[in-house]
Amino acid sequence: MSDAKQYPERKRRAKRASAPDGAGPVAHARGSDRVLNLHKQLAAAKMPHGKTAVQRQIDASDRQIDRLAYDLYDLTDDEPCIVEQ
Repeated sequence: MSDAKQYPERKRRAKRASAPDGAGPVAHARGSDRVLNLHKQLAAAKMPHGKTAVQRQIDASDRQIDRLAYDLYDLTDDEPCIVEQ
């Protein structure tokens, strides 16, 4: 039995990861740069509200980078839970 038949979600993920929409290593690098800039903004933020807003952006960017990495390594829907433990 081929991998595509046995693991149809992998085939679907492979198509998404190879799409020319900025997915893959380049998007991961851009996301990392964004997080670094956000950490600079967090250090410079004076008001608690500003710090909270920037921290939320950092958390969202981290989740997006994680999803890109999971797609890059072709993880199934269940495997990220194992990685995050």
